[in-house]
Amino acid sequence: MMRKNMKKFYNGILFVVAALIFFSCGKKEKSESYFPETGKAAVYHRALDLQSNLNVLSLALEPGYEDLAALAYFRLGRGAGILSAYLTNGEAGENDVKLEYPNYIAATRRLEANDALIYLGGDVHFLCFTHIVAAGDTEKIRRMWPRKQMRSKLKELINQAQPDIILFARDWAGDARSMRWQIFKNDLFSVVREMAAAVSEKGKETDWKVSRILVDDFNQAGKSLPVDRKDPRFGKKYREIGAEAGEKYQSLSFQRPAWMQGKKVTYRIAYPASPPETVAPDESLPPGNSIRLRGLEQKIQDLSQNVLNRAEDASLKKLVAILDSINYKIGTRFSLPLADQKALFHWKEKLEELQCSLLGIRIKYSIDEHVLTYVQLAKIVVENFSGFKNEKNTTVYFGGLGQKWIINEGILKKAVFRRDEQYTIISPKQLDLTTPQGKYGLQLARVDKPITLYTIHQAKTKEESFIHRSVIRLQFSPKLSVEILTPIVRIVPGEKLFVRITNHSRDGIRDTVMVKSDTVESIPGRFRLNRKEATYLDSLTLIWLKFPEMGSYKFPVEIGHVPMVNFAARSFPVEIDTSKDIGVISGIRGNLVSITLKRMGVQCKSLDLRRNFSDQIKDLDVIIVDRRALSLVTEISGKKGDLDNFVKKGGHLIFLAQDAAVWNGSGFWENISLHPSQKFDESYPVNYDKGHAFITTPNPMSDTDWLGWLYLRAYNKVEVQDTSGLSIPVRAKGENSPFLVTQKLGQGRITYIDLALGPQFLNIHPGMFRLFANIISY
Repeated sequence: MMRKNMKKFYNGILFVVAALIFFSCGKKEKSESYFPETGKAAVYHRALDLQSNLNVLSLALEPGYEDLAALAYFRLGRGAGILSAYLTNGEAGENDVKLEYPNYIAATRRLEANDALIYLGGDVHFLCFTHIVAAGDTEKIRRMWPRKQMRSKLKELINQAQPDIILFARDWAGDARSMRWQIFKNDLFSVVREMAAAVSEKGKETDWKVSRILVDDFNQAGKSLPVDRKDPRFGKKYREIGAEAGEKYQSLSFQRPAWMQGKKVTYRIAYPASPPETVAPDESLPPGNSIRLRGLEQKIQDLSQNVLNRAEDASLKKLVAILDSINYKIGTRFSLPLADQKALFHWKEKLEELQCSLLGIRIKYSIDEHVLTYVQLAKIVVENFSGFKNEKNTTVYFGGLGQKWIINEGILKKAVFRRDEQYTIISPKQLDLTTPQGKYGLQLARVDKPITLYTIHQAKTKEESFIHRSVIRLQFSPKLSVEILTPIVRIVPGEKLFVRITNHSRDGIRDTVMVKSDTVESIPGRFRLNRKEATYLDSLTLIWLKFPEMGSYKFPVEIGHVPMVNFAARSFPVEIDTSKDIGVISGIRGNLVSITLKRMGVQCKSLDLRRNFSDQIKDLDVIIVDRRALSLVTEISGKKGDLDNFVKKGGHLIFLAQDAAVWNGSGFWENISLHPSQKFDESYPVNYDKGHAFITTPNPMSDTDWLGWLYLRAYNKVEVQDTSGLSIPVRAKGENSPFLVTQKLGQGRITYIDLALGPQFLNIHPGMFRLFANIISY
């Protein structure tokens, strides 16, 4: 076995050497895609794909945590199939660009992950467990991630993906002690071991057997993948290509680089228990096939080399001969091990793709509508094709569509291929809705529904015959979607409700959207949506006909006097010193601090650091530096002198929770250092000073104000070097970690709040409105 694996290893080296020769001849092609259908690059990567037969499954806690550089290496450097799966949708995370509610953050992350993996020629899968950003103990995690359910989903995913390698990504927000990461890892290993031992009553394997699990060991003692190697086709390092894919994560445009800055990703072979002594984490994979396929495997290796040696005519003849053998063996596949069955189907698909590239076959289909609703017609047309002149004896098969779909007014999933032909598909009466993603798609494993068009051409010779695959990605939606972009509001004068209405049908819509009840109404918003996917966005000013008692209420939004969707509203008293002039520094579009202040009846000024800063702040009483603003608005560091003078002259400078690494290097308050923590979950107990003005004036607070939080209590463990002269009105119970620190400096005051106010402000939490009002009013 060792000799066979070494032979495969040296074959791989020869393949790379041949590739360098292959691409050194002539001018390099510049391609918009890393996966062209024709040309030198296409022939190379499809020959590599054919030889590889390697499947890689990436597992990460949430979108953005996956190792895109490693996935770029496996896909482009090793010709592997790659699938990136995520335990959660990341809904409790934060957007670096704009304010979003949790369901829309989840939708954004899912779509960005999908785009990143498409860029790398891969696919995504979502397990859709609740996003946990903090947990005081493992019991809480187990309640939200039930063992039986998690292991069942992991087993189903592994059987579907059939990975040879599982890449297990680190917890970028934590370390190797992260409880959520450890639980996820332990469940994975339990499932893989159980699947390895599973056999049927007749002694046949029933589940896929993973060959190796590579765990990102937080840069301890593992080995690196060759992500700094240059791809011979494009002259770029795989790390660079991974970074290009990472640009799809616009909502993590600061966070991802910050997580990874100065960190090296290394992998430890954590499974099997006694791993082979390998030079590289992925060496000697995939494992060899059974003796029944050894001959075919060698022929495929030889064919790949022939392709690179430009023996295309001879390669085509050998290719079709190998295809005939594979088709025969597929007919007897049930007597073969699962790994051999996987190899046969892999070889068949990749040989057919390579044949298309060798023949220069390029076929492009287009569809007039990518978003379909119930019983909706869409038209697919042959936009262009090349590589074959005579389209006779050519058929199109529509793969991935269920029985209830109608193709060209019939139930057959095939049609004759013709130049400029137009094919009609009609969706069924029932669909799993995917869009708007933030409303319908968050419990689905995919963000879209791919359909595959198989173009099958039968020529006079087998060498000129081919099967071509094209993928069209569809979204499914209701005919009319109504989204409440601010699903919860406060019952105060001037409150606005943001509504988005999208017409997904071809029928024009003209109507009125409004809120109308005995308690609240709005000025009607008249809209007209004449075309499919036309969108109407409105901010409905709510007019309260009466102000209900303290509590939470639900009200409908109507279109044409028909209730379509509900929104929530909370009523509670809050007093605040409205005479204060307040400025806000934020890096987020539509920042939550300004919205919250407005909900308390206070106007504020957004500070522009590109203008004369000292003039902007000279008449202010309070300056609030928003959550993570030091990270997102780098110019703040240059305004430290102005802010210090502001405090000394009597101003109140308030910092909301900041990123630890940036805060610790900022010098704004050197007595305080931050250390990221996942310990302080939403119910973590607090001690608060019932005599401090932040707690008593003008809004007396009580124990109930610390109940009903979302996601987490605080972001960091706060360390104070010298407590003299400091007040700590709120701290973690049983921990030497303040949640709220304040100190008088000169005639003014500086305050740091590490409490997770953002999620509570979104949820219109009465207690945190009171606390924030008290701090501002001080």
